[in-house]
Amino acid sequence: MKLNPEDPKMQGIIAFAGFIAIIALYSLVKSMGIVESTPKFYWLSAASFMLLFSVGNSVMSLTDHVSNNYWGISIFVYVSLAVLSGLIAYLASNLSVYEAGSYKFIYFVITFGYLVFISIMGFMKKIVAFAQKEVWNQPKIRRR
Repeated sequence: MKLNPEDPKMQGIIAFAGFIAIIALYSLVKSMGIVESTPKFYWLSAASFMLLFSVGNSVMSLTDHVSNNYWGISIFVYVSLAVLSGLIAYLASNLSVYEAGSYKFIYFVITFGYLVFISIMGFMKKIVAFAQKEVWNQPKIRRR
């Protein structure tokens, strides 16, 4: 498998691996007694990597040539990332998203933001494609 950072599946794997690395590091530091136990940190990490994926994926969608397939895969990967990271945050913190304070709202805002980001990028891509197809004719020079 070729490592292609423009592939939405690879972006999702990178975001999920980053999430796992951060919570593993946090658990290690917590077990050493360096920091206090904060169960909401797991939800914060999940939301952070979802936001990181959404921004990176939206920007990378500009470079893709088959946008409909790219967007379908991207949305599936985003939902998978949200569910998996939410499940791990729930298991690690023993708090549901409803019990974790405002993280239910944060999940909603990040998801809505992702849909807006990817829609804006798609719209920008269509505008650029239209502008590149448009033929510009020079104005006729009038003789005086």
